[in-house]
Amino acid sequence: MPRGQPDALLNFPQPQPVQPLSSFPWVPSPGQADHNGEVMSGDLPADLRSFVSEHIHSIAQLELLLLLAGEPAKTVSAEDAARVFYLPPDAARGFFESMRATGLLSLEPDGGYRFAPRHAEWVPLVNSLAGFYRERRLSITHLIYSGPTDKVQSFADAFRLKKDK
Repeated sequence: MPRGQPDALLNFPQPQPVQPLSSFPWVPSPGQADHNGEVMSGDLPADLRSFVSEHIHSIAQLELLLLLAGEPAKTVSAEDAARVFYLPPDAARGFFESMRATGLLSLEPDGGYRFAPRHAEWVPLVNSLAGFYRERRLSITHLIYSGPTDKVQSFADAFRLKKDK
């Protein structure tokens, strides 16, 4: 630019105040329909919400569970799952072991994991979860990621120093 003319790049507009997310019509509140008419996680069946809260802590874990539940007779190694889902093998193994510890999977002699729920009532719940995840992905994602904050807070509260009475 020639000398003496104001530099247009330095003439920034004045900043506007930041609006809360709730003021945007396309950001749904829990229990409110999203832009596709999908109702958020508060509208899901209570037993499904409880199951997800207890057993599912990430989308990767959910997708690994649904992979195995889709073919209950099939076993999948942590290494194979890691390749399919672009995860480090230790992460896939950690997800599998977590689900094995809660009774959703079994570790087979070949080293692979198989869908083998400890409780028979979990089979229809996982099938229902697969259907909701297919049709209402946002609701399930919201459910998975809205719960851990409470768990983390509860864990942190356990370490608070309490006043002696």
